[in-house]
Amino acid sequence: NVTLEHEVGSTIQQRVLERILHARNYSSVLVLASEDHETNASESDSCALTTLLLVRDVRCTMAQQQGYDPLRHGLTHSASDPGLNGGRTARGAPDRATGGALSRAQVDEVLGPLTLLGEILHSETRDLVAASGVGDYIMSNQLLSKVVAMVAENASVGPLFDTLFSEEGQGIHVRDARAYVGEGEELSFWELGARARADGDVLIGLKLGGDEAVLNPADKRTRRTWQRGDFVIVLSNH
Repeated sequence: NVTLEHEVGSTIQQRVLERILHARNYSSVLVLASEDHETNASESDSCALTTLLLVRDVRCTMAQQQGYDPLRHGLTHSASDPGLNGGRTARGAPDRATGGALSRAQVDEVLGPLTLLGEILHSETRDLVAASGVGDYIMSNQLLSKVVAMVAENASVGPLFDTLFSEEGQGIHVRDARAYVGEGEELSFWELGARARADGDVLIGLKLGGDEAVLNPADKRTRRTWQRGDFVIVLSNH
């Protein structure tokens, strides 16, 4: 029950992305490498990073046009937050009269959460994507080489990858932690894993705020307070 709509245009032209993003409310945007990336990987990465930045900029403009209200959406920021350039009121709340660029969390609060993922090929581009904070990334060439190396080292893991990468069966999903835990609730990794199992999922990692994603964290017993912006990584068939 999937319908594919093919829009022709350059993803590094802002007017093209504006037309597409205004057409409907998307939950995911995936930016893939070009077909000739083997011969021109640097150009492919440049286009991918430019597209990620443009999607972020278009959504920021859309959120401002819909009347973002920091008091209504309940978000405050410290004086060092680069997401706002304007003046500030008491307790770090941004002054609505001065405006400024919105952070990803603010934009998601207005338009709804968006998974923004780019396929990149060079480690240098990975550092740029991480520093810009526009979205997450996947290094497809390194991923495939690591899978091949693991299967060559231990053939028994082959069926596991067949299950993970097949169209049916279990898959790896990144989900908002609030799917399993209430905001402000204190739970350890083990306790959160038990809740995930109750839903038929297997908890394998987490991504806390703006930190790097961690698979199989070493500290699974210490309780922590789960907040908005925390994500978990699970194996799930739904």
